[in-house]
Amino acid sequence: MRPIKLTVSAFGPYAGRTVLNMDELGTGGIYLITGDTGAGKTTIFDAITYALYGKPSGDIREAGMLRSKYADPAVPTEVELEFEYRGKRYTVRRSPEQERPKARGSGNTKKPAEAELTMPDGRVVTKQRDVDEAINEIIGLDINQFLQIAMIAQGRFMELLHASTDERQAIFRKIFRTQAYRTLQESLKQKVRETELEASAARGSIKQYIEGLSADETDELGLEVRKAKNSEISIEETMELAKTLIKKDDERAEKTDSDRKKLTKELEEVNVKLGIIGEREKAWEELAKVRASLAEEEKSGETLKILLAEEKARKSDTEELAKQLHLIENELPKYDGFDMLINESERIKGEKEAKTREIEEKKTRYSKGSDIIAAAKSELEELKLSGEDRLKLTHLKEKLEKKKKNLSDIYGKIGEYEKVRAGLEKLQERYISEASKTKELKDEYDRAYRNFLDGQAGIIAENLAKGEACPVCGSTEHPKLAAKPEDVPSKEKLDGLKLLLDEAQDREKSASTACSDARKELKLRRDDIDGKLAESGYESFNPESTASLKARIASLTDETAASENELKEVESKLRRKGELELSLPKNEALLKEIKDIIDEKEKQLIGLEEKTKNLHSRIEEERKELRFDSKEEAKKRLNETASEIERRNEALKKAEEKFNTSLEGIASLRAASVQLEKQLSAGEQLSRDEQEHKKKLLAEKIDKNEKESNAIRLRTDMNAKALRGMEGKARLLGQLEGRLRLVNSLSDTANGKITGKEKIMFETYIQMTYFDRIVSRANTRFMSMSDGQYELKRRRTAGNLRSQSGLDLDVIDHYNGSERSVKSLSGGESFMASLSLALGLSDEIQASAGGIVLDTMFVDEGFGSLSPDALNQSIGALVRLAQGNRLVGIISHVEELKGRIDKQIIVKKDKTGGSRVEIIV
Repeated sequence: MRPIKLTVSAFGPYAGRTVLNMDELGTGGIYLITGDTGAGKTTIFDAITYALYGKPSGDIREAGMLRSKYADPAVPTEVELEFEYRGKRYTVRRSPEQERPKARGSGNTKKPAEAELTMPDGRVVTKQRDVDEAINEIIGLDINQFLQIAMIAQGRFMELLHASTDERQAIFRKIFRTQAYRTLQESLKQKVRETELEASAARGSIKQYIEGLSADETDELGLEVRKAKNSEISIEETMELAKTLIKKDDERAEKTDSDRKKLTKELEEVNVKLGIIGEREKAWEELAKVRASLAEEEKSGETLKILLAEEKARKSDTEELAKQLHLIENELPKYDGFDMLINESERIKGEKEAKTREIEEKKTRYSKGSDIIAAAKSELEELKLSGEDRLKLTHLKEKLEKKKKNLSDIYGKIGEYEKVRAGLEKLQERYISEASKTKELKDEYDRAYRNFLDGQAGIIAENLAKGEACPVCGSTEHPKLAAKPEDVPSKEKLDGLKLLLDEAQDREKSASTACSDARKELKLRRDDIDGKLAESGYESFNPESTASLKARIASLTDETAASENELKEVESKLRRKGELELSLPKNEALLKEIKDIIDEKEKQLIGLEEKTKNLHSRIEEERKELRFDSKEEAKKRLNETASEIERRNEALKKAEEKFNTSLEGIASLRAASVQLEKQLSAGEQLSRDEQEHKKKLLAEKIDKNEKESNAIRLRTDMNAKALRGMEGKARLLGQLEGRLRLVNSLSDTANGKITGKEKIMFETYIQMTYFDRIVSRANTRFMSMSDGQYELKRRRTAGNLRSQSGLDLDVIDHYNGSERSVKSLSGGESFMASLSLALGLSDEIQASAGGIVLDTMFVDEGFGSLSPDALNQSIGALVRLAQGNRLVGIISHVEELKGRIDKQIIVKKDKTGGSRVEIIV
């Protein structure tokens, strides 16, 4: 980060608006910030730090305390810093919370703190939090790291040197991006916690499975189950107990199954006897039904015998019908020839009708085709001149479009001209307003200036004694003393009015320049419009030109649209002409083909008329020889006769079948009756009530057996499920405990918690590598500054095994060979050591490409504690550091530095209050 321009207003000792163009210092080398004590040298650092981070560089100052006590109440407190980082320029502006005079009425109002960051692409970030985050991201350092690395301010000069391991961890984490290693440490811690929770959950699951164990109420193992549930025996013993419970219940289940089989067999025997009893009861019912059916069937057989005799008596009539059927069958072939003649007659009749319809249709098509060809020839004659019309209309349309485009361009330029003219009017109003304000401020300043001068004369007059020389005119006589006005402005107020007047005059000048530029642009646009109007045949631009152009453009739009519509119609006619020229020869040839077809069809129709007459004669001759009008009627009579014969034969057959079936049924029923009577008279006589009682007792025993078996099965299933769960969770617990030992060991190692060893975390171990390189780079300067006496060294062993270590720092004194803490160094020695360490850190950051560019460094005081040799060595180190594109700013009162450093920022107090600053290059 390299400051380009710093602007402060009512900030610290700077009452008015102070601009420090730090770009004049260049991009490399060292420069000195010097001046009166309390004038505001450190305030420059405060302003840069406040602009970047919203806080000053020192701990004892807060943002709200930065308001200048010399500033006019109307002047706001704010800081604006333009800086460069990685070749890109940024501008950040901040103002603290402050009280301002109310715009209306008396009293003050509180204005909240504001922040604004303008990015290189013009994008503006406004909210304080967003600005803070953006600055941290751009520079890569927060305020504490910035003050320890880039801006070593008063009160913080020794912090990097005397920082503890924990403090250096935070600094190096941001700089060298070691957060990933810290994340790994935390991840391992979290993994330990997660694994412990998983192991605890597995133990809880095993406990739940143990709670699911159960034993028979009469079993002596119930006491062991209670011990398991109270965690009085181990998990392994509990699993063995579960296996024993399952084995004993399996034996009980085997016995109950055997008992149930015996009971089931006895029940089956009872059910067989009950079945026999049921069968006998059904046999008695069946015998009664058979006897009833036999009586009914014998009665039905007598009726069927009478019906059979009646059917046999009709047999002679059936034979007569058979003779008639034979005669009809012999006559049937004659009807086929007759039907062929009828069908041929109908076919020829249909063919004649089809030929007639086809001739009529062809004649109609011929007539319509003749009309179409005549109309096409007439239409073709009318479209003869369409090609010439298209050329004329195309030329007209292009001419109208070109004229419309020219006028539209002029109309657009007039619109732009009007916008510029309106802008000029606003600029003129602004200029008048600014000029009026400037005049008011000028009158106010002139009055105040006169009162101030009058006041100075009155003050001199008050102190004059008679006979003493006047310091203005030298006279010893004072006949008329100047009166002191009542309202004498202070020098600060007068300067404030002068500053406001200067700013108002700047605004008035700016408004005047803007008006002048706008008038020039307006004249150029007017000349351009007049030239375009002249080219289009119009007079110079006047207020009526806009309306006239708009109306003409609208008219041209309508004319263009009309010509385009006419052109479309002509194009349509040309397409129609081409279609007619293509289709007319085809239609004429088609019409001739239709005429030839009509002639041929008419000849065929005459031949069909002759065939029809011959067929009618033959049909009448054959009709006289047949008894029926058609073969269908003959077939109908034939079928009716055959059906009647078949019906009579079927009736006789059915009567015989029914009578025979009846005889068979009677015989069957008589045999069934005899069989049932024999069955009922034989076999053991059993009691239904006795067998039902036995069945009930056996069912109750089986039910009791099943309940006992279900209880054993349920208990076995629960114990087996608990055993499987315990075995699975026990295996998981073993794996988790093994993993926990491994992860816990890794976590302790990464987080520096190994018993009996130094507390060095993994991230710290990585940072130690960077710190060793920083110390090595720092020693190249510290050895030079201390004339070879001192060398920094990272402490290799911890002071105790309880606190985190690894980044502590000692110093080696080569004069006496001792090694001690850096805190034992004197003030001057500590300054050289801390400066060397800060420079070494800066070098390492650049070398390791940590993403942070430190092209500017600030050092606030500390050189006064150095001996002349140490001062020479320190300045030499800073000069070498500033070679190339790096700036080093030094705040110091040491007189020797003023003569050795050419580039200087000099801060001086004004007698009237406040401070002023100038840059000497």
